Amino acid sequence: MLRSYSLLGLALALLVSFSGCKKDEDNPSRRAMLTAGNGTWKLTAVTVSPGLPIGGTLVTDFYSQIPDCTKDDLSVFLTASSNNYREEEGATKCSQSNPQVSATGNWTLSNDEKTLSITSTDAGSTTPSTEEITITSMSGSQMVGTFREEFGTVTYTLTATWTKQ
Repeated sequence: MLRSYSLLGLALALLVSFSGCKKDEDNPSRRAMLTAGNGTWKLTAVTVSPGLPIGGTLVTDFYSQIPDCTKDDLSVFLTASSNNYREEEGATKCSQSNPQVSATGNWTLSNDEKTLSITSTDAGSTTPSTEEITITSMSGSQMVGTFREEFGTVTYTLTATWTKQ
């Protein structure tokens, strides 16, 4: 009977170790989720704290202030081997003369996969800009991150949500 328990213990230990290996397959890295499929994401929500004074009102839903012609724009994160990035106009352009690709650059993800850095240059410009986003949550279909912007003497924290396209 003792031998049966030893075999049962060994079987359970093997089962646990194999299910531990499968966990990595079930939980892809943020890098893999970012570039999966065509690597295309669309901004779907932005809040700001503290509220931003616009037209005499403190606005916390910054997404509602974004023009509709910008809401369908796309952020494209190409494979981790190239780390290329581009911003594309959506179907609705604010101006028909705007190029379809409005900015190009590169992206990096920190080793702990919590900080996404995007360095890009707008079309028609030679000056790159860098944005650092702290990823607060991410799944295969949605990414939420925060970043800071200074306007005057106030530092605002923006929380943005992107949805996989």
